[in-house]
Amino acid sequence: MMGIDFPLARWRRGSLIAAIFFLGICGCERRSTSTATLTPPSTPAPTTQTPAPAPVTPPAPDWAKLTNIDISSAFEPPQEWQDKFGAYRSSLLSYDGTPVTKAEKWPARRAEILQRWQEILGPWPQLDAKPRYTIVETREENGSVEKRIDIDLPPRQTGHAVLTIPKGAQHCGAVLVLSADDEAAGQGVHATADLARGLAERGFITLLIGPPGGNPRKPETEGVECQPLMYLAYVAAVCANVLADQPEVDATKIGVVGHAFAGKWAMFASCFCERFACAVWSEAAIVIDPRKASANYGDPWFLGRFIGTVRAAPRRDDDHPRIGAFAAIYNAGLNLNDLHALMAPRPLLVMAGTKRLPSLAITSADDEGRWTVLNHTIAVNRLLGYDHRVGMLNHASHEMTPEWKAQIARFFTLRLHE
Repeated sequence: MMGIDFPLARWRRGSLIAAIFFLGICGCERRSTSTATLTPPSTPAPTTQTPAPAPVTPPAPDWAKLTNIDISSAFEPPQEWQDKFGAYRSSLLSYDGTPVTKAEKWPARRAEILQRWQEILGPWPQLDAKPRYTIVETREENGSVEKRIDIDLPPRQTGHAVLTIPKGAQHCGAVLVLSADDEAAGQGVHATADLARGLAERGFITLLIGPPGGNPRKPETEGVECQPLMYLAYVAAVCANVLADQPEVDATKIGVVGHAFAGKWAMFASCFCERFACAVWSEAAIVIDPRKASANYGDPWFLGRFIGTVRAAPRRDDDHPRIGAFAAIYNAGLNLNDLHALMAPRPLLVMAGTKRLPSLAITSADDEGRWTVLNHTIAVNRLLGYDHRVGMLNHASHEMTPEWKAQIARFFTLRLHE
């Protein structure tokens, strides 16, 4: 055994020594190469850096697929806001101080509110039951018939709108979708057109329109003797009659929706025009609130216009006093909860931000505290024998998210389709 193992052991030792020698040479070569690489050349060669890839923004979820939406909780004020009315004057208190305590007294009080606010905001032009409009183009898209139409808006304006009718529609609900831009003329930058398309895909007949002239801050009101926001309400009433004139539309089931600037528009339209069976006011600033920059009702393109005069937007200080109808509203101690009451008992939904995010104090037009305003309209509904007709949904954003749009669609489905 010893004679056999001895040579084998010597062979193993020799192999091990050879391997170590070989690895030592390779290691020296590697070290030599590495050292040469780290030594900078006398004349550095220009280098080109590969730019980092741009971050990829994931696509927004398709809100049309968000069908399992429950908004029932929106129509019950949270416990902390129930029966809280804030400092607003009750809508059930007549202007002479007489309380309205019976349902049969409400029509007279409603007429009083309507008359007072029409006096302050100015009269509408003549509203025709069958407005004149021209079909400019017709095409089929996404299973619907889309018509671009021009609507005559007395006294001297023309509205560019898109009427979308789903194929096979008969006796359907319809929604007027108001935009801050002239999206119907191809100039829109907001999500309103997407909302209109999605509602059409869910079976609604929709009419999408922006402000006459296309610029919300330069309203076309030539020859009009009312405030710009009041004239926009008139424009919406004309559009409601255009929808009612369509043979596919159930004239008793027409809703209206708008966001931000157009949210104010939708609010005034639905309050002054009973043609609208229900409404969504999205981030509208539903009351005159000096703490909110977005509650800028004193601007001349809303309620701060001197009839026949163009002025810059007023600031709220001694050097720039309140002007126009806005001054009359302020001096009379009124607020927009009176207008909200004109909706009763028609259903309305407010889309708002949330007070739980302090950063939204500027960016959000409304928050959870708006229940103190909405409770006044809830009180009117209860007097009339109705409940769960006033709702609010809160979001951590000012922009319309996919969920936001799906909730709006669900509201109209419940109120106009079911």
